[in-house]
Amino acid sequence: MVLSGGVIAFSSVAFSLGVLHAFDIDHVMAVSGLAETSSRSRKMLGICCRWAMGHGLTLLLVGVCVLSLGVSNLDGLSHLGEKLVGFMLMGIGLWGLWGLISQDQIKFTAKVSLDANHKKSSDETKGISARDEPRCQHGAVLVGMIHGLAGSAPLIGLMPIGNFDSPWLGLGYIAIFSFGALISMLIFGGLLGVLFHGLNQRAVSFVIGLRIMILTATFCLGAHWVYANS
Repeated sequence: MVLSGGVIAFSSVAFSLGVLHAFDIDHVMAVSGLAETSSRSRKMLGICCRWAMGHGLTLLLVGVCVLSLGVSNLDGLSHLGEKLVGFMLMGIGLWGLWGLISQDQIKFTAKVSLDANHKKSSDETKGISARDEPRCQHGAVLVGMIHGLAGSAPLIGLMPIGNFDSPWLGLGYIAIFSFGALISMLIFGGLLGVLFHGLNQRAVSFVIGLRIMILTATFCLGAHWVYANS
């Protein structure tokens, strides 16, 4: 009973910290920036799943190094990761904004608004979707891997494993922590996909404006992180 209670407590702590970690501001902004105007829930779930895979892979690799080499101070790794995340967020912001401009989505939406009496919202959605092909599924893995180095990942996800008597406990901690982050991010991505797709059926201009705001905020957050870690 004591052993069972300890396992439950151990698993609950690791899972809860993983769930909370997934909602770090840089994670939320990066995944939101990777979303497309016509994103559906299934596509967003794919992006979030790949992000979590990359994030968990980095945690696993660094965790093995911590367990095998006995490293306990990860401040330098966290600092490097945060700087990389800053540049990455700036890149996501610029990439997304350039995608909107290069595909003439803003110009297309303005034309649809002028011809609103002649075209239905279904035609708008079809036109936007045709220009909005998936481009970032695999990039989400790289984004997740970089996030695994930064922020609270080394502090919350890895540093405690150095105090475990068994390396298997440390690896178990990483696995449960990463699973919690995966579940949390999947819920977030599913809800975001529902929101984008629902709004895209009714107000394409609003969705594009919302994406511009998200991408601009993502770029600004990245610039702040680069400056703060320079």
